Amino acid sequence: MYDLVEYVTTLFSDLSTTRLIDLEKMLVSERKFLHGTVKDVIRSPFTRSKSHRTLQTGFSLFTAWEVLSLTRTNRIAVLGANDDVVDIITPSMLIDFLWQNIEKIGDVADRKVKEFLIEPTEELETIPSSTKAIVAFREMVRYEKTGLGVVDEAGKLIDNISARDLRGIHTDANVFWRLWSTVTEFKKREKTEHELPQHLVHVHPDDTLYTVVEKMATEHIHRVYVVKHDRVPLRVIVQTDILREIIGK
Repeated sequence: MYDLVEYVTTLFSDLSTTRLIDLEKMLVSERKFLHGTVKDVIRSPFTRSKSHRTLQTGFSLFTAWEVLSLTRTNRIAVLGANDDVVDIITPSMLIDFLWQNIEKIGDVADRKVKEFLIEPTEELETIPSSTKAIVAFREMVRYEKTGLGVVDEAGKLIDNISARDLRGIHTDANVFWRLWSTVTEFKKREKTEHELPQHLVHVHPDDTLYTVVEKMATEHIHRVYVVKHDRVPLRVIVQTDILREIIGK
């Protein structure tokens, strides 16, 4: 999804105007989108920022856990005897596995967020709710992140926009105009059309790792924000943070 976000944002060269771009430019971008190929989207698939990892089927799940915890990789291709891809392992799958076996980690599940041993994988980045969606996606590319916190005028966290939200334009380029609506409007349509949490998923510093894992697994989300009681954001916890916290690295 991040690759698609990067590709879509390159279709529009001028984001300086606060009004909807002219129809001719929009139509040109729509045509590029509809006829774009995989090669167009992943122009440099083997750069450092798009590194990939593979494991043979004989390796342990713990090995996969370590790879996803300690590298920038967000998925592992599992190779069979003929080096063909037979499966894929993602952090989401490991979080679900952890939730199903949460009792196996003992006291670690009771560790409070403020007591986490590992440093955050991602720095917290936020954008105002009045930001245009297309600008928000371009900011993701600039920060090389898959999600940004959305704050109101008082700096309080009210939502999250992620690469997955690009689904809001579907495969129909005729709704590209949605990218020029505010993040709030864009997310409202996204929540209506897809099965997304209707409320902001967050935790407080005194909440436990158990609570974070529960929210990630049951809400099917990749990040949980840590906020003060006035909802001012402090940090973001991503799935990789949990995986690293479990193995203490």
